[in-house]
Amino acid sequence: MHYVKQISSVVVVAAVVAVCAWQWRHHDEAATAQPAALARTADAVAEGHASAAADSAGKDASKWARRREATRASRDLGTVVRAYKEANDCLLYHSARHEVDALLEGKQWNSLSSETLATLEAMDASASTVLSTVKTLDAFCSGSDPQALAEASSAAVFDAAVRGNPDAEVCFVMSGISASDGSESASFVKSLVDRYVAYAPVFSQKALERGDPRVAVRALARYAASPAVHPSWRDGVPKADPVLTWRGARLASLRSLPEQRERIEYNLAELRKLGVLSPTQIAQADAWAAATFTREFSGQAPINVDAAEQCYSSPGLAP
Repeated sequence: MHYVKQISSVVVVAAVVAVCAWQWRHHDEAATAQPAALARTADAVAEGHASAAADSAGKDASKWARRREATRASRDLGTVVRAYKEANDCLLYHSARHEVDALLEGKQWNSLSSETLATLEAMDASASTVLSTVKTLDAFCSGSDPQALAEASSAAVFDAAVRGNPDAEVCFVMSGISASDGSESASFVKSLVDRYVAYAPVFSQKALERGDPRVAVRALARYAASPAVHPSWRDGVPKADPVLTWRGARLASLRSLPEQRERIEYNLAELRKLGVLSPTQIAQADAWAAATFTREFSGQAPINVDAAEQCYSSPGLAP
């Protein structure tokens, strides 16, 4: 039976790769084919003008770029929030496409017979997830420029957070500083670091006061982490209020997946060892967490506290 299940997993994995290959071949053929005549509607004509303008300006003609161009001047908060979430969607799309491309190279599929059933099932789940992400976002994100996406996301999430949007506050804290690809100047990177050091504590405080589980788990991890071996820009970011961190993390533990709860409880024990909280403070924080859970979350399904859902247009996209 184990052998049969293993063969089934091999077949499923192979099928996923075959679908990936078909998707990519179809995508490439569509990219080189002549476009069909546009329908005679105002929307189609406007879309054609936007595409031509983007091409003539040397910019990408993705649907994301056209929407960004049409809305970049808007100061409506909802539009700004959507801007950073959609930019993050497309950054995720590029990451998923990279993973699918790696799958299609086939290097890790050469010796499936030697893999365990658990490994095969994990590979199958991973392949299915990234393919689903690509299929969901392809029409909107295909052809978008990753550098432009990163810049748009950084600007919009900060704008929305400063204006008090809770999702943006959480996403700003969780995103940190995006890794540089070497094209940014040192002064620009420093400005991003300075901005994060100045604003992340403010946004973290507000999120912890709301009991946000993801920010609480992140704040707790900083208390529990071993001292850094090498200096980092993160050293300049003050740690969050320990009482708010404890009560938020305790609430997160009650709401989280079982494997995450184990990690959170371990980190809470590490925070207790530091002696920065009195037994009374811990007891009060625990009581707050228990009461809040009973009042607002009892009976609900566990949540993935490691998935920053606030950063994407749909909770299902959060990796």
